[in-house]
Amino acid sequence: MRDIYFYTSLFSTLLIYTTMLCFLVTFVVVTGIIGALIILSAIIVLFIFFYDGFKIIKNMGKYTSH
Repeated sequence: MRDIYFYTSLFSTLLIYTTMLCFLVTFVVVTGIIGALIILSAIIVLFIFFYDGFKIIKNMGKYTSH
């Protein structure tokens, strides 16, 4: 049986996600295709950051073959 804390948490999460979605849709509608490209590039950068892509890029060229 689910209690009131579950429903409160679910409602809060849905409210936050709905607010974020409304903001992003409004941003893309106002700025057009450039806004969509900005959001897409931000998502790609965050994926690279969270999967240690920057560490690989940062360490490039530091290793020698001998």
